[in-house]
Amino acid sequence: MSIKRFTTFCLILTALLLLLLLLTVYRAYEIQNDITDKERYRFNSNLLAIELFQSSEDLTRMARSYVVTGDRAFKDDFFEILAIRNGQIPRPSDYSLTYWHLAGIGKAPANAPGEKIALVALMQQQGLTGEELALLLESQQYSDQLVAQELRAFAALEGYFADDRGELTI
Repeated sequence: MSIKRFTTFCLILTALLLLLLLLTVYRAYEIQNDITDKERYRFNSNLLAIELFQSSEDLTRMARSYVVTGDRAFKDDFFEILAIRNGQIPRPSDYSLTYWHLAGIGKAPANAPGEKIALVALMQQQGLTGEELALLLESQQYSDQLVAQELRAFAALEGYFADDRGELTI
């Protein structure tokens, strides 16, 4: 084999190996982006599930505080939490999990109002699978049943009780 042929062979081999290396790096980059997208989806989905849990916890805390103290500020906060969760009033722009804990001690962040959107709509926008969405909706139904109990406690505090027909009367 002549030197010229050997050099040509080595150059072609080097070019092929370089091309293979570039293809491998490109594929690794695609895989990394795919992992990042899936991790972002998992994180955001988890945040929405935690927000549902936290809203239920906050509602219960406000209901208990109102029933124990009679302070209407707790009742107002209860209905505000519920209205935000149901998309009836705008969500604060940075609605964190500690928002109502900080509001309870007078240190709620001064957030500009965001958009009016229900938590369920956020879950649907996230692109949750049917099974994931069904489980979260089931959790919200249980929370809404608890809200109904808490509303009955509010009525009892104000002197209204269910009559024979199930209607609240004095």
